[in-house]
Amino acid sequence: MGYEFDVYLSYSRQGSVSEWVFNHFFPSLSEALDDEMPYEPRIFVDQNMATGLAWPLSLERALLRSRLMVAVLSAPYFRSQWCLAEWMTMSGRERESVATDDLIVPVVYAGGKNFPDFARSRQLVDFKTWSVPHDLFRHSRDYLDFHREVRRLAVDIAERLRTVPEWDAAWQVVRPDAVSPSTQSKW
Repeated sequence: MGYEFDVYLSYSRQGSVSEWVFNHFFPSLSEALDDEMPYEPRIFVDQNMATGLAWPLSLERALLRSRLMVAVLSAPYFRSQWCLAEWMTMSGRERESVATDDLIVPVVYAGGKNFPDFARSRQLVDFKTWSVPHDLFRHSRDYLDFHREVRRLAVDIAERLRTVPEWDAAWQVVRPDAVSPSTQSKW
């Protein structure tokens, strides 16, 4: 047993972020990480789930078996019990590990002013300039800047992956039904 994935990609399915993740961010991040790492990176994104799997359990397993999490932030992210549970799970691992607070890489897709304090207190990577979900974005001049920023992010992620703690079977997952406004304040 141990890690199965290098990166767990966390995002809200609300709004246009999902389209942006699959049209632009995920493919670019996969390519850029592949250029930075000594082996082919393993990125979990929920489109990879096999038909017939019990998806809540599959998401939990993937999160527990991922070295770090890239969270694509938007206002709907913080209204989603699933997204908050993913954040709390990885944040809890950071606290338990003591050695690192680098297991969550927050990428801002939209918003920011109304994010909770626990998110705003982190170093956020701002992608709002390039939060264009439409396929035509790939053919625009701005796409080159987006691609360069994803490459910078991949360098950071590859570096963080070198320092993640050893996998621990005792790590716990926070379930969405355990997320409430009172639990959010402590994360």
